[in-house]
Amino acid sequence: MQAEIHIHTAAPSRGWGWIADGFQLFRQQKWPWVGMSLLYVLIWVGMSMLQSFGQVLLSSSMPLFVAGFLLAAQKRSLDQSISVADLFLGWRLHFRPLAGYCLFLLPISIVSEYIAQNLLQSHGVQHTLLIAAEIALLLFGLLCSFIPALLIFNGVRFWQALSLSVRAVLRNWQPMLLSLFAFVLLGLLTLLTLGLAFLVLLPVMYLALFLSWREIFGTEAA
Repeated sequence: MQAEIHIHTAAPSRGWGWIADGFQLFRQQKWPWVGMSLLYVLIWVGMSMLQSFGQVLLSSSMPLFVAGFLLAAQKRSLDQSISVADLFLGWRLHFRPLAGYCLFLLPISIVSEYIAQNLLQSHGVQHTLLIAAEIALLLFGLLCSFIPALLIFNGVRFWQALSLSVRAVLRNWQPMLLSLFAFVLLGLLTLLTLGLAFLVLLPVMYLALFLSWREIFGTEAA
């Protein structure tokens, strides 16, 4: 019988604390993290060449790549060495549960791509509806933040992971919102480096996500 999963409440300041702690983990073995980011960016560029089809495929398969970063974060937290190939750990070790989440995201990714393709050309009521839909999708994405971690570390089924993630984010909306705003600001600052700092920001983001999962759900990965 599966142990009950408890959701804890983190202090609002932990929104920045997870980022700072994640950066410290990043510094311990920074070049593999940068390599993972670079490889993911190259995959993103390659998929973008397939236009809308590639964007939908990449968006819907994102949980598999997120899992790779999270599993590497787990290894780093246990003082184990990581490698660029860890980006594909989700594909290798947890494909089946993550594939279910990917299928769930497929229609959402299609809608998101439709919005991206039509938002700038739309007018009036349609424009307002597309903006509202985009905001709703962004908020839903935030509510789903912990699903990959719950699937691969806690071993729960998708619908339970969705419920737990939504409840955890709502209970910890203050640190989660602070973390989101911090990453948006840091993302804008990466433009000053012509985007090169994004290769650091991306793994730090997933390291922070791993640390927030560990703190909020009060358990070490199995």
